[in-house]
Amino acid sequence: MGTRTVQSILDRAWTKALDQGINKRWPEAEGILWCADAQMAAVNLVPRAYTQIALVTPVAGTRQTLAGLGLTRGLQPIDIPHNVAATTESPAAPVTKVKRAFLDDYVPTWHLATGTVAEHWMTDEEDPKAFYIYPAISGGGRLRLIYAAMPTDLAETTDVIALDDIYAEAMQNYVLHCFFAKDLTSIKSAQMAQMFYTLFERALGIRDQKLSMTEAKSNAKQQGA
Repeated sequence: MGTRTVQSILDRAWTKALDQGINKRWPEAEGILWCADAQMAAVNLVPRAYTQIALVTPVAGTRQTLAGLGLTRGLQPIDIPHNVAATTESPAAPVTKVKRAFLDDYVPTWHLATGTVAEHWMTDEEDPKAFYIYPAISGGGRLRLIYAAMPTDLAETTDVIALDDIYAEAMQNYVLHCFFAKDLTSIKSAQMAQMFYTLFERALGIRDQKLSMTEAKSNAKQQGA
């Protein structure tokens, strides 16, 4: 969660749009809605922009869904660092991410296997709100799950944004995109709307690129590179 308020983002957007202190063209109520939309748009493009950590007890079988684990605002699993001890919240055996094709090829019966802890986990791009574990856990084992979630909504200018402050500039650009997209009485407004959306995507792209590089380095370490 960040520390910036909706007001701080709107003040900067109004300043850039030359609507300081007036807000007649782009009123406060609309600005709040667009800030909320900016959060959702950011997470849609960069799921890691808003993540949560949960202690979950897997259901029977290898396939697990975020909704089935009680994470109704969950959008996408990001990582499963480790199993969790049965009687405490202490970390237990690590869980490594693998490609599903690897198990399909080398352990064809992996969907039938059961155990007390998970050894591997994997995702399916066609099933983004679910993940698979191997082996299926029996006996009430638990996992530490990091997942992308739907940001909490924004209703007042005093509300603090759900995303980290590093995404505040991207959110501001999205709000400006909405400002000018509403005012399409001139070609210039349409061009401004497109420009600010491009800046929004670029800000998220730079952030996502850094995250991808960090993840690549982490994966290399795990593989002994």
